[in-house]
Amino acid sequence: SPVSCCRSGCGFAKLCEAMIDYDDDWMLFLPLRLNGSVMPKAFMWAVSNAMLAIGLHFAWRYAAAYEDFDGDGRADILQHMDGSDKIWAGYTSVLGLVLAFRNNQAYSRFWEGASLVNQIRGEWFNAVSSLLSFCSRAPEKADGVESFQQLLVRLASLLHCSALQEVCEIADSSLEILDTDGMSNESLEFLDESHDRVEIVIQWIQRLIVDMARDGVIDVAPPILSRSFQELSRGVVNLNNVRKIKDIPFPFPYNQMLISMLLVHFLMTAMIGSLVIKSWWWAGIACFFVTGGFWSIIYIAKEIDQPFGEDPNDLPMVEMQQDFNASLISLLSPYAQNVPKFVYTKKSAKVTNLNERSQTRDSKNWQEADVS
Repeated sequence: SPVSCCRSGCGFAKLCEAMIDYDDDWMLFLPLRLNGSVMPKAFMWAVSNAMLAIGLHFAWRYAAAYEDFDGDGRADILQHMDGSDKIWAGYTSVLGLVLAFRNNQAYSRFWEGASLVNQIRGEWFNAVSSLLSFCSRAPEKADGVESFQQLLVRLASLLHCSALQEVCEIADSSLEILDTDGMSNESLEFLDESHDRVEIVIQWIQRLIVDMARDGVIDVAPPILSRSFQELSRGVVNLNNVRKIKDIPFPFPYNQMLISMLLVHFLMTAMIGSLVIKSWWWAGIACFFVTGGFWSIIYIAKEIDQPFGEDPNDLPMVEMQQDFNASLISLLSPYAQNVPKFVYTKKSAKVTNLNERSQTRDSKNWQEADVS
């Protein structure tokens, strides 16, 4: 029977945005793109700091802070601040190191999450593919094989969808599953109310495999069949590693200290910049770029730290589920389950690259055209 897709039971009113795909060939235009950018958030801090620096600059002038009362040629306030620029530079260096550490940790979490999600997909798809290839070819088992395969791909789609739902931070999911026609309503209601859907579905699949092996629908040696159980279990292990990223945030003391250091740097940058730089507009420009750069880095870390939401920089969960469903449906095709027929000839005994064969054919055609 044909298999179609339907929405999962956790809501489907809103679609997730696809992950941003950009072209490095147009690098000069990347700063102009706002979708998924952290620049607007950092821009607010940068503008505030520049305005504070300009305001302080005129405040010092108005308060005669630049007066030289001792007549040595330097403003008294600058004499009192001798060495402060070195302290500020050292503080900025330490803050830069802490920001680099935070950003590296966020990127590691992002990349590990992406890798684990794809490993889950690979393990479970390979298990389903193996189980379909293990099915009996006996004519009397044809109905049982068809029923087993149809139920297996539906359970696999449900399993993958349930796994993504557990790690997604999506309030209104739109993950698709293959249609559940023919499955008992009681079982589906139990699944919907269960504490952990993945554990239930994985149990159903394992029970199904055991029953089909006992009935002869699966016709393969037990040691080979055990590989499917191993692949299913490895997928669950990887899923729990993804949960680790989702459930365990970056340690609070690090974040607290980092934000505190950024706020101190925000105030000190405006104060020192307004005193040291004589031109008010150069003071504003310098404070704008310094502050904007630091806050952009922290916002990048926060943006990629949890890649399982619906932001433009998060992983494309909806597309992942749709791709998995499409792969499952393709496995049910007779062309996928039967090896292509091959007629052996002396010509086919010599294996060549198709591109080389095409080039050889084209070369012969050109030679024949030149002769004519």
